[in-house]
Amino acid sequence: ETGIKTPDYDHLWSNEFKNNVYIPADDSFLLMDVLEEDKQQLQQLQPLVCLEVGTGSGCVSAFLSKLLTSFGNKHSLIFATDVNSIATFAAKETFKKNEINNSELILTDLVSSIGDRLEGFIDILIFNPPYVPSLSSDVGSYDIEAAWAGGIDGRQVTNRFLPLVSKLLSPKGCFYLVGVKENKPKEICSLLANYNLKCEKFVQKEIIFESLFVLKFIRI
Repeated sequence: ETGIKTPDYDHLWSNEFKNNVYIPADDSFLLMDVLEEDKQQLQQLQPLVCLEVGTGSGCVSAFLSKLLTSFGNKHSLIFATDVNSIATFAAKETFKKNEINNSELILTDLVSSIGDRLEGFIDILIFNPPYVPSLSSDVGSYDIEAAWAGGIDGRQVTNRFLPLVSKLLSPKGCFYLVGVKENKPKEICSLLANYNLKCEKFVQKEIIFESLFVLKFIRI
């Protein structure tokens, strides 16, 4: 079985990026696996507008672009945001290296500068948030810390974003969220149920230090 190749991200090891940008790790790879597993559903969805919030290195967006191209979807546009300006440079390099030309990078906190314009248009929404439980005071930086520090229950950034999900999604849209068990995934499902979103898929993976999950939500 020939899968989609993980995008090339060797440039992230350069001095410019390695201490300033989140380098793809188990969470990133689990997310890519789940997207590839959903290939058929995503093909049926025929997505036009996709959005990855907190793209970091840009690897997942590059992978999504390759996945969509693999089934002939040449018309989709992928928006990718990050609050860390060095990450947006790294992601730009990732897109260039992997010949991704259907994406647009936006330096912003979550979706603050673009959310209004994209309301109701997003067919595939992806968020791999800073999910590591930490002190509240660790949250809200603009550098590498912004990639991991999740505050209380590792949920502080996620909780800011959850109320926006149903506004952003198109009628047929789906939302992928990454986290760890300390983030209380069942509680996240209950919260999003209040916005008429149901958890359609729950993938868990145990790695050495953490229990990762990917949740997928669709409209009820």
